[in-house]
Amino acid sequence: MKIFPITAFAVALCAGASAQAGWQGWYLGAELGDQDFSADWSTEQFYEPNGDPFAPGPDSKESLDDSGVVAGLYVGQNFEFSARWVTGWELHLTKASQDDEANRIPGFIPGGDSSIEVEAGNEASVLGRLGYLATPKLLVFATLGVSARDFEATTRCNGDGDFCNPATGLQENTEDGYETGWVMGVGLEALLTDKLSARLDYRRADYGSFDVSGMSPNQDRFGVDAEVEAETDTLSAGVSYSF
Repeated sequence: MKIFPITAFAVALCAGASAQAGWQGWYLGAELGDQDFSADWSTEQFYEPNGDPFAPGPDSKESLDDSGVVAGLYVGQNFEFSARWVTGWELHLTKASQDDEANRIPGFIPGGDSSIEVEAGNEASVLGRLGYLATPKLLVFATLGVSARDFEATTRCNGDGDFCNPATGLQENTEDGYETGWVMGVGLEALLTDKLSARLDYRRADYGSFDVSGMSPNQDRFGVDAEVEAETDTLSAGVSYSF
């Protein structure tokens, strides 16, 4: 995760907070950051071309990971309920794309020229927020909420003669859908003017596990079912305008 530019932003954030203003009300912001994505693939079951099941071999797991830039918009509302405490909520819409692949189908023996790939796409999350005013212009906050993320899981077989019939050429199956999970985080936010604020924000999302029907068996190939566990870690900087 690329922390040095964002750390510099945090120093500037604390040093640059300059205007006396309240935290109450609506705001709209934009954020840019770095996200680490990890997915653990576990093959659960193989199938003979005739549909009969058989267990995977001992090496049936694969860890996939990637990192990249993410950008998004957020909207929220703050409520000051004491001299030091602020609560509220936020909606985040994040543009992202991370993926990784392995040049095998885990647990299949003898192996063959096949592969798996998991991609994490766009995300939407709704967060509750609770913050403490370290100074009238600097808010230390924690977030907790729910995230929905677009995932694609692809199984490919290049007609390798082991998993698929060589005469059929490339065969692949992709499952695409949104998975939900919890997200939690911490951050700092500083008032820069009576309308502008800047923040540094860390969030961790855990989407649990979801089932993948990698390929269904037929006369030209074996079949496979798997389970994928996915998580993300995001460090971002943002600027918002209150209205």
